[in-house]
Amino acid sequence: MGTAGAIEQLERVTHLQSNANATMVELQAGLADVRVLRSFFDSAEANFARRIAAGSSFPEKDVAEAAGGTLNDASRILERTRTLDAAPEMAAALDAGRISGSHVDVLSRAAKHLDDKLSVVLFDKVANLVDVAAVATVPDFAKRLRDEVSRILADDGVARLERQRRSTALSSWVDDEGMWRVSGKFDPVTGIRLAATLESAVETLFAEAESPTCPTDPIEKQKYLRALALSRLIERAGAVGLGNAADGAPPRTPGIGHGAASRSKSGRPEFVAVIDVSLNQAAGGRRPINHRSHDDPAHAAEPGTTGSNTNGANTNGARTDADSTPTSPACVTWPIPVEVPNDVLAELLGNDLKSEVSAVVIADGLVLHAPGRLDLGRATRLANRAQRRALRGLYSSCAIPGCRSSYDRCQLHHITWWRHGGRTDLGNLLPVCSHHHHKIHDDGWAIELGLQRALTLRLPDGQVMTTGPPTRTAA
Repeated sequence: MGTAGAIEQLERVTHLQSNANATMVELQAGLADVRVLRSFFDSAEANFARRIAAGSSFPEKDVAEAAGGTLNDASRILERTRTLDAAPEMAAALDAGRISGSHVDVLSRAAKHLDDKLSVVLFDKVANLVDVAAVATVPDFAKRLRDEVSRILADDGVARLERQRRSTALSSWVDDEGMWRVSGKFDPVTGIRLAATLESAVETLFAEAESPTCPTDPIEKQKYLRALALSRLIERAGAVGLGNAADGAPPRTPGIGHGAASRSKSGRPEFVAVIDVSLNQAAGGRRPINHRSHDDPAHAAEPGTTGSNTNGANTNGARTDADSTPTSPACVTWPIPVEVPNDVLAELLGNDLKSEVSAVVIADGLVLHAPGRLDLGRATRLANRAQRRALRGLYSSCAIPGCRSSYDRCQLHHITWWRHGGRTDLGNLLPVCSHHHHKIHDDGWAIELGLQRALTLRLPDGQVMTTGPPTRTAA
């Protein structure tokens, strides 16, 4: 759609907004104009984002700042742009107002189910699908694309079960009501085994005394019991050490070489109490905390020691002196992603059979104390649970500025790369999401950690981004 056409439609919409006597037909025509204009602006947005990306080392950041959105919003815009580049017929239809940006997004999602070679086959079919998208709702168009993907995979000769096994996935999130939600899909063979195990657990629950919170509606009751059964199965698996590893130790195999003590610790939820003793800014500003590096023999911790010792030094290079006493009470937080009533939290924390509680003490971006071994040196490339626990006290999300990927979805990146001699020590580890981990390793992003873990990010185009000490309230 040309500029003149867009201006004409915008004038009609503006005039209609001020017309209190508009007829039903005129209002419906106005909504149609809005739909076309929205598509026009979606097309313009993709065009601008494409051009920004061509000259930017961090296009998500630049697009997010310009559009007033988040990095996730910018990633969606850039993904839409790449889809339009691969399917020019869709780009023309979007610009003409025949389809919406949401139609393009479902094409992007459909292509993710295919490898690069087969996604080209899907995009080649788009010319015949544009007319379908122009008259179909977004859900209907998504269904049509799923059918096309199935046909492409069948034509490729890939065994159906193998495709299904490759598509196995599980995700979890916290919804707007504070409920922990889980969604997964499994191949039929795995599904049969899981369903049989789950139904057996449900039958066991049926035989027990009915919970007062159980719904009376038969269908809702089945859903309720399945949820309880799944919870019980997972807890039972954890109780025998399934997939559990002690700090720095490999995962245990259930039932092999374990004492009762080790089994009783496995699978329990761990709560991290973050105790922030940062100095009070209101009382004359923050006084500096002295820092000592690991190479300073006067303040080096003994190998394998943890937390703070008698002279105040600790394993991540922080030191607290007598004159650095906080001027206000410490702030204690529980970084739990799900809202839990205080009385229930107290029950969980007070019952040794239900949970483990670990305290992480932080101040001005540094870990002053955390349980477990925090420095592993060159003994292993992989960070242990103690290191992840300690950094959870400082970070709630990816350390890259503006990224909202939660800490649980981050990897611990070596600032000095492992292949370059980097050590698996707390001071050399930084939580980053998989997207930004790729940027650092493959796209020339350079990061440095300064005092109090202040982050400096250098991009290939010369941009430099810096942050202060990490805070759990940061985005």
